[in-house]
Amino acid sequence: MKNIPECKFCGSIDHKILFPIKIKGTDANIVECKNCKLTFLNRQFDLEEIKSFYRQDYFKDHIKSETLRFLEENAARLFERLKKYTAKPGKILDIGAATGSYLSVFKKGGWEVFGIELSDYIRDVARRVYSLSLFPDLKTAAFPDDYFDLIIMIQVIEHISDPMDIIQNVARVLKPGGILYISTPNFASLNAQKMKAEWPSLHPGEHLFFYTPNTIKNILMKCNLKIIKIETMQLLVTGFHLNRVFGQKQSGYIVKVSNVLFSGLKRKLREWLGKILPGDGLEVIARKE
Repeated sequence: MKNIPECKFCGSIDHKILFPIKIKGTDANIVECKNCKLTFLNRQFDLEEIKSFYRQDYFKDHIKSETLRFLEENAARLFERLKKYTAKPGKILDIGAATGSYLSVFKKGGWEVFGIELSDYIRDVARRVYSLSLFPDLKTAAFPDDYFDLIIMIQVIEHISDPMDIIQNVARVLKPGGILYISTPNFASLNAQKMKAEWPSLHPGEHLFFYTPNTIKNILMKCNLKIIKIETMQLLVTGFHLNRVFGQKQSGYIVKVSNVLFSGLKRKLREWLGKILPGDGLEVIARKE
């Protein structure tokens, strides 16, 4: 692991510790930049160590048939939602494409699809399951400037060790007028602020940066991407507070039942809940000017 002395967004070395954590038995801290408020892990693994995480064991649940169907259903909903921002099918890039489930849906919808995926193992799964050839990184792909009509980054930017570098490259290969869609955990959510190291979406070691609506907006705007829409959404019910009221045994049952019911709520209702209490999920749509 290596120490991260400066903020990857503004370069400041003036941070405050929010709370301590342990990563594989090693002490580390979640820190906030005092200048720009970007929050990150102050000790991070290097690229080769990160690659070693994303092998077969990591993806054992991702490749189950029911998981693939679930991802395809989510992709179909995203496909419909993004239609209003894209005049017609063009070229799409999925950064962090994993099995390629999202790209498979867009391909059926008439898009010319491209993907980036760090894991050698899951790139092979994408080839076998969906007949997709994914690139290991943007450098290898060597895409020309102003190439894509749509770029999606679904639960991936939090895993990336240099957010400014990746967004600058996204802005470079996105066409003028092209759309960027990002989803990531929301560090400004009520759960994140109350639960701290116990927040289920923290995943320290895998997740290196932790975004709020303001910090992700600042990064995109600095890269000349205009925010069209930014919102939070409540994703799950957690047992953190219920444990204190009902006890761990009963609260576990309540959480399980609640999440079955909650997952069935219409998206609009979940968005509305996310506006009342900042939700754990953060979604951003931006356009290249």
